[in-house]
Amino acid sequence: MACESTRTAPRQRAAEAAMANECKAPEFPTSSLTDERCRELSGPEARDLSDEEIDAMRRHAAAMADLLIDIFLTQRVTQR
Repeated sequence: MACESTRTAPRQRAAEAAMANECKAPEFPTSSLTDERCRELSGPEARDLSDEEIDAMRRHAAAMADLLIDIFLTQRVTQR
């Protein structure tokens, strides 16, 4: 379980930063989702967004994904 707590702390900080709209580079490896791919997946709505806005959106998405994974794993452990 020590491994889980060391994994959660950086994710929790990244999620808190994302929710506070102060998303910084995470302290853990992010997915291989590039800014270009993020722009593609965002569709026509992202056409007018700046590179900085796309990067922030990608980092927020990564933080939220990690938070959701942590919640899922926590619920799975508590249901056993």
